[in-house]
Amino acid sequence: MANLNQSSSSIQSPKLSKYMISIGYFLMGVMVTVTMFLSNNNNFSIVSYTLLSEIIFGITISFLHIGFSIFTFPGNSSTLNKLNRSLIGLSIGTFIFYFLLVLYGAPFLKSIHTTFFFGFLLSSMCCLPTSILLGSNPQNWKDLFFTPNHNNIIETCTTILVVFSILGAWIGAFPIPLDWDRPWQQWPISCVFGSIVGHIFGLFICSIYSLVHKEKKSM
Repeated sequence: MANLNQSSSSIQSPKLSKYMISIGYFLMGVMVTVTMFLSNNNNFSIVSYTLLSEIIFGITISFLHIGFSIFTFPGNSSTLNKLNRSLIGLSIGTFIFYFLLVLYGAPFLKSIHTTFFFGFLLSSMCCLPTSILLGSNPQNWKDLFFTPNHNNIIETCTTILVVFSILGAWIGAFPIPLDWDRPWQQWPISCVFGSIVGHIFGLFICSIYSLVHKEKKSM
């Protein structure tokens, strides 16, 4: 359990240059974007297959972040430890997001499957990359999201991804109560689309930020 609760301050700096990190975020953004366009162009849209889309995008994004962490922090912890962290973070985050969605007005019994796997999708975007980086210690998460100072590029980029993913889901909820009578206004279709688009924007912003970021010089 000691490895899972590793403090943020003890995390090593990324092993790759900022240019390689930038390329990594850019490629992840491209892959998620391509996945979205391919699914829509092959009559496999989020509107028609919401539940399956949540599962596919959640799994795709999870694998991308796990693969990115393996190459970015090759010596920080073993691959098995990264997988362990990611599964714990993804599982706990899924249930937390599900209950938060219900508390904020999502149907508890109706559409329970799509609500639960929307939580899974949000967890793959927010909790999985954070848990790989920080483990399961709540204090580390608090320090990451509520303190202005970060130790390296990845900590800042992880915060950017979480903020944009949740912001996208929140903006996606705005059209739901409107009386436009569109199929995509059903819960949680627009929120799913908004969270994916937000995550894509976050990935591209992380790519740009990685290029302009200047590491702090050690005293």
